[in-house]
Amino acid sequence: MPRAISSCVQKTRPIHQRARTGGVFMKKDHPGKRIAMGASVSLMCYLGLTALLALLLTRGTVGERTALPCILAFAAVAAFAGGKLAARGSAERWMPAASAGAFWGAVVLSGFLTNDTLSLPRAGELAVAAVIGAALACVRTGKGKRTRSHRSRK
Repeated sequence: MPRAISSCVQKTRPIHQRARTGGVFMKKDHPGKRIAMGASVSLMCYLGLTALLALLLTRGTVGERTALPCILAFAAVAAFAGGKLAARGSAERWMPAASAGAFWGAVVLSGFLTNDTLSLPRAGELAVAAVIGAALACVRTGKGKRTRSHRSRK
C-alpha cells in the first residue's frame, strides 16, 4: 500500500477511538463544556418548573400573587442544579458562578427576543436568584474523595 494511502487510512478511525485520543473533539475536562452543560441543565430545570407553575396557575391551585416568588425560587433551584453539575469532579470553585451567569444570560436574552423589551427590575431579581443558587452550589459538602489508609501489617 502506498505511504499516502496508509496515512489516510490511519487518520480515519471510528469516532469512539478519536474521542479517546483527544483528536477533533474537546477534551473531557474542558471548562467551556462543563459551563455549557450546567447552563443547559439549568435552562431545562427552569423550563420544566415554570411549565409546572403554569399548569398549577391555570387550574387555580396556586394564586397569581405567588407566581413571581415561585419563579425566583425556581431560578435559584435551577442555577443550583446546573452549578452542581458544572462543578462535579472539578476543583474550580468558579464553575457554578459561570454556569449561573450563562443561565441568566440565556433567560434574559430569550425574554428580550420574545417580548422586544428588556425589563431591568425583573432581570435584576432573576440575577439575584441565580447568584443565590450558584452560591449554594459553591459550598462544598463533605471532604471529597476519601482514600483508604494503608497500614502495614505486623
